[in-house]
Amino acid sequence: MIRTTLAVGTLVVALFCGGCALLSPEYAAARASANAEMQVFVETSRQRTLFEAKRELKAVEDEVLSLTPRDSALEFRQTKEERNLFGCRGDEDLHSWPFTSNVTFDADTVDVIQLMNDIGDHFADIEGWSVSPGQPEGKTEVIYLKRSSDDMLIAVSARGESGTMRIAGFSGCFLLKNYHRSREF
Repeated sequence: MIRTTLAVGTLVVALFCGGCALLSPEYAAARASANAEMQVFVETSRQRTLFEAKRELKAVEDEVLSLTPRDSALEFRQTKEERNLFGCRGDEDLHSWPFTSNVTFDADTVDVIQLMNDIGDHFADIEGWSVSPGQPEGKTEVIYLKRSSDDMLIAVSARGESGTMRIAGFSGCFLLKNYHRSREF
C-alpha cells in the first residue's frame, strides 16, 4: 500500500509493505536469504532429539573443561543432570536444555580471567563458532561462545579475586511436543 501525505509544502511518500521487497533488490535478496536460513534452522532443530542436544552440549562442556587445569581445581560442581527446559525461538515445540558447571581454582596460582580468554581464543579458531565479550558485572568478566549451526550458547564467566569460573549454556534447539514446564529432563 502506498500512502501520500502533504506536509508543509513537501510531498512525503511512505511505503508500507510488511515484509515485501519494494525497498530494493538487495533488501529482497537479504530477506529471502534470512527466511531460507530460518527454515533450515527450524527443520534441523525439529530433527534433533533432547538426548542428542544434551550429548552435544555435554561434549562442548567437556571440551571447555579440558582447557582448564583440572588438577589445580579446589572445587568442581555441576548442576543436576535433569533440568527444566527453555523455549527456543518462540516455537512452542522447540526447546533448549541448560547446564551449569562451577570450578574454583586457587586465585594465587590460576589466573581465571586469562584462562577464560584462552578458552575464547580456542573456540574463535573453530569454524562455526563465534566469540563475543559480555558486559562485565562488577568484578566478573564474561565471554559468550555461540555455535552458528544451531544456536548453542555457552557463557564462560570468571571472577579473578575468588578464582571462580562458571560455565553455563543452552543446547541447540530440539523438538519436544507437549512439554509441560514442570517436567525435567
